[in-house]
Amino acid sequence: MKEFIENKNLWPLNDIFKSLIERAKISITYYSPSDGKILLINKTAARAVNSTPEKLEDKTIYELFPQFADEIKKRTEEIVINKNEIITKDFIKPTEQTGFWFESSYSPIFTNKNELYAIQITSNDISSRIESEKDMEIMQQNLFNQYMREKTLKELLRVQTMNLKLDQKVAEALKIILNVYWMENVLRGVIFVIEKNNTLKKVASHIRSNETPEEDQGIYCDTIPVGEGHCGKVAQTGIEIQPTDADCRCDKVTPQGSILRSKYIFPIKYEEYVEGVFSFVIKNEFSLDNKEVLFLRSACSIVGIMIRSEKDRIQIEQQRTNLISSSKLASLGEMASGVAHEINNPLAIINGYSKILLNAAKRQDENIQELMLQLLPQIDLTVGRISKIVQGLQSFSRDGSRDKLEYKILRDIVTKTLTFCQEKFNNCAIKIEININPENLPVYCSETQFSQVFLNLFNNAFSAIKNLEEKWIRIDCFIDNNQVIIKFTDSGKGIPADIQDKIMQPFFTTKNPNEGTGLGLSISSTIIEKHGGKLFYQNESSNTTFEIHLPLK
Repeated sequence: MKEFIENKNLWPLNDIFKSLIERAKISITYYSPSDGKILLINKTAARAVNSTPEKLEDKTIYELFPQFADEIKKRTEEIVINKNEIITKDFIKPTEQTGFWFESSYSPIFTNKNELYAIQITSNDISSRIESEKDMEIMQQNLFNQYMREKTLKELLRVQTMNLKLDQKVAEALKIILNVYWMENVLRGVIFVIEKNNTLKKVASHIRSNETPEEDQGIYCDTIPVGEGHCGKVAQTGIEIQPTDADCRCDKVTPQGSILRSKYIFPIKYEEYVEGVFSFVIKNEFSLDNKEVLFLRSACSIVGIMIRSEKDRIQIEQQRTNLISSSKLASLGEMASGVAHEINNPLAIINGYSKILLNAAKRQDENIQELMLQLLPQIDLTVGRISKIVQGLQSFSRDGSRDKLEYKILRDIVTKTLTFCQEKFNNCAIKIEININPENLPVYCSETQFSQVFLNLFNNAFSAIKNLEEKWIRIDCFIDNNQVIIKFTDSGKGIPADIQDKIMQPFFTTKNPNEGTGLGLSISSTIIEKHGGKLFYQNESSNTTFEIHLPLK
């Protein structure tokens, strides 16, 4: 090494050069390209390998960095051939406890005759920079993960607002959850919902069949009693299970010898109430970190909102149906006497004609044939009249909430409904006027539900005007601005301004006690809204007027 430094032919420098190299803060090493012998190494470079320059005088560069020996030989050969500088990054680990990242420059050193004599390795410790880059990558990954979590939760909230059935919503939610990139190692997943009979019912499942072992292709059970097996216990306790080796098909411990996989089971909650269970199986060599588990808990909370919202909707719908049934019973009660009269009159006619024919038969009247031809058609017509009334009652009494909407002639619905209360209108001398233009104007509706709306309006009008001097009801139906307009007007002088905002509220009534439930207008309004229309009180009319506006279809 001394000869190398002092050889004037090789180095046109003096001891100052050697001093600068030895005192440099960066690692500097010179080695022979022919045999790799170290010609000069400074203290910084020696310290990197936990040694001193004196101890390394007889070493080769390959002995100095045995883990990079093959790489250094390739780099040396490249420099000998191309005589170009090479820059690399290497991780040096002198002890089990320490390690350094170095960025190194391999530069050729030539003699005065332009012959390659040595290769200089100049290395700079970039461990701090590498660590900073790693920290930056981790931070960027964390930010990306946070973004993905928030994005996925927003997608789940969007699904919650969609007009879909529960099983469709849950299936879409399961798909969104399993499409998150850190869930790509999930082999299969399922969501159960707790039913009224305290049983878990499968509503959505997903299998990655291309990755699931053949013997494990079966999906979870369709139902699991709450309290039984892993899923049932989570549903019962509300406490999640993280990884267990379990056979998800039958929810029992995996038999010895089968392929082991890790299973996660999360309770799906709304507030503190367990609404269902989310269970999935992941490849055994993978697991979820705390943030991913927190994300899944949040996702399950949103699914819990979906389930509870649907249960509440069903309950509200059932209550609405019950209210409609109650309103129907009330309406039937209000028109009972009129309907009875409508049936009794034809029965009296039938009874009278039957007695005439019976007496003629007893006395063997020679004109009996003529009487039969005269009276039997009248009896037949009268029976038909009763039949229509009974059919109307049957139609009105049935639940029409599940009826398919169909095109019906509006005049027919009004006429059939009027049959129920025509007698009491006649008894009170109430005139009925029906104006429909065009005559066969159709409406897209449930006839049963529309009949209930019309009957409620007829009954309300009757109660309001039965004791007035001027008594009439007029129905006007026409098309205006792509809407079907139906106006119910009676001879009353309108509804007081201070209660106009209340008349559509449930249980609000202006009738005497025991005469009304206060449900008629509220339910009628709901029915019309279900048909895409609107029922409202027209306060600009000089008489009491209710209007129904329906889209023209």
